[in-house]
Amino acid sequence: MTMLPDLILPDDVSTLAARYAEDGVVPVRGLLRGDLLAALIAQVAAFRAGDGEGADARTSVKHLPGRSIVRGLAHRAGPMRDLAENDAVARFLAAIAGVPSVRYWNDLTLAYAPAAPAGESAWHHDIPAFPLRAQAMPTLWIALSDVDWDSSPLVFAPGSHKDGALYPPSTSGEADPLPGYSVMPDWEARIDSGEVERLWWPMQPGDAVVMHSHVVHCTPANRNEEHERVSILTRWLSGDAVWHRDAYSTPVPGIPERDWKPGAPAPTSFLT
Repeated sequence: MTMLPDLILPDDVSTLAARYAEDGVVPVRGLLRGDLLAALIAQVAAFRAGDGEGADARTSVKHLPGRSIVRGLAHRAGPMRDLAENDAVARFLAAIAGVPSVRYWNDLTLAYAPAAPAGESAWHHDIPAFPLRAQAMPTLWIALSDVDWDSSPLVFAPGSHKDGALYPPSTSGEADPLPGYSVMPDWEARIDSGEVERLWWPMQPGDAVVMHSHVVHCTPANRNEEHERVSILTRWLSGDAVWHRDAYSTPVPGIPERDWKPGAPAPTSFLT
């Protein structure tokens, strides 16, 4: 097991697990601290400063209006890989998700530029983009910068994971989605009516949330004029994971789409 001395995991997970089951998301304060947090911030900054120099099929950087996305940083030696390979992290996430075990399968780094009105992410949930299905697919999101209401917080519709509904990606703009998918509800209207709560938390670097693959969320544009908002997320899945492909599925770094055999077991490791 990779030792991560600056990883602070709560001793009692039962309260976190209950909130995760109810809301589809739960905050974990102070998950990362000290040298590990500093090393992650440095690794992300170095890769971005080189504009993805040395990027390959497993690790890449993409620039969009108002934000940048780094994919697959755990495929490189360093603290992101240490986090993805850490047994204690996997056990902690499995306990919150209520399954015997989980393993890493994907990671993203998201940077929202200062005062960038075009950088928002509309209401969506992540599961349609996944070319995999499993009993549990939790995401561990970690802030690498301060987050407040003006600096692109994660905003959730708590409980939106419970009915198992599938909505097409927010980027699809479809009024007539694929069979098995439903039209995305007007979450702002539901919130305004009091039917659903708007749930978010201010964050400091090293604070985290664990989120369900079906929970609906959005990210406003970064209105902070001085600082970008940077976060990492690692995605995990339980041992029953199988390939599942449709028109909304997005690539998995390092695994060609020809190897996505619907219904076949997912790889035992996504890190090579």
